[in-house]
This record gives sequence, structure tokens and C-alpha cells, in this order.
Amino acid sequence: MTIRDFEATGMVPLSKDPKYRKVNELKFKTPSGKIEVISKKLESAGLPSLKLYEPVAKPADAQFRITFGRCAVHTQGHTVNNAMLSKEMPENVLWLNTKVGQSMGIADGELVEITGGKNTEESR
Repeated sequence: MTIRDFEATGMVPLSKDPKYRKVNELKFKTPSGKIEVISKKLESAGLPSLKLYEPVAKPADAQFRITFGRCAVHTQGHTVNNAMLSKEMPENVLWLNTKVGQSMGIADGELVEITGGKNTEESR
């Protein structure tokens, strides 16, 4: 394999033949032979294939549901033992809606502390 080979195809084959079958070649032990999201077998037994959606209560003012995104530097906690990555981004970044942050007096780039499990002024 040379750089010219890569430039010509944009890839490097790792083996002569694929190791995995194509999805359309797979057969499952279901009536259709495919992955079934709605199972006639479950439904006929009176069991739902999918749980019905149950909306969760909206958090109180100045409280938030914590979700996460991914920053490549911090993905899967690898920064902990990697000095080079820690140097690139020593702190996690809080992603917060700009208007909400402004209403709480939080400026872009400002250091904040978040906590959970308490409903006190100290934990906000």
C-alpha cells in the first residue's frame, strides 16, 4: 500500500474479503426473517412491542435535566490519564442556552459549578 494507492481510492483495505455479511444477507428467527420493531407474536399475547411514550415532568425554574454531547478531547473519559489531552482542554464545558445563561447572569466562558440531587440555593 502506498500513498498513491490511498489517494486513488481514498481508503486502505484491511483484508481481501469482507469479514461481515451485508445486512440484507442476514436472516433472523422472526416471521419476516428481519429485525421486527413491532412483533406480531408479542402483540397477539397482549404485550406491547414498544412501551408507550410517557412524557417526563418539566424541571422547576433554574433547574435542568442534564444531557450530554461529545467533545472529541473528552470522549469516554480518556482525558483523565492523558496529559496531552488534559492540556488541550483541562475543564469540561457547560452547554447552556444563551438566553437562559444571560437570564441567570452567566457569561460565555465563565467558570460555573453544577451539582445535582439537592433543591437548595447552594446546589444551583
